[in-house]
Amino acid sequence: MTNVMLDYYQLKYLPALTVYELPEEQAKYTALPANMLYSSETKSPIVILANEEVVGFFVLHTGEIVKNYTDISTAILLTSFSIDFRKQRMGFAHHGLLALNDFVKKHHSEITDVVLSVNLKNMPARRLYEQVGFLDTGKRMEGVMGEQLVLRKRIV
Repeated sequence: MTNVMLDYYQLKYLPALTVYELPEEQAKYTALPANMLYSSETKSPIVILANEEVVGFFVLHTGEIVKNYTDISTAILLTSFSIDFRKQRMGFAHHGLLALNDFVKKHHSEITDVVLSVNLKNMPARRLYEQVGFLDTGKRMEGVMGEQLVLRKRIV
């Protein structure tokens, strides 16, 4: 497996993110990276890199929005997770999510949990999240595309 790592979005990653591809059946469940690049005090765009090439993307959120998903005050929210269509089925999603543990410990040492929501109908994403240690919290939310399950993973 190639070297997979996470990094905060930087301008040098913009060219790869503007040509990022997602098929329609995946794009309906997530946001395209080009639409999620702005940062704020509570929102951090993250790129997944393989041998220094952008292969994936997600956003980490802190602050009030996290309370919609969990009562855990030391949790961080993961949204907009995707892998560029041209780089799918190569293990990058799995390894990118596994790298999340060390990334969060390094950059957000106060965080104990990562939470996310996944559409009930999005079985490939559910399986992926469960394979890397996310567990169903039992909480449900209504999303644009229907019912969402809230999943949680402890940072260890």
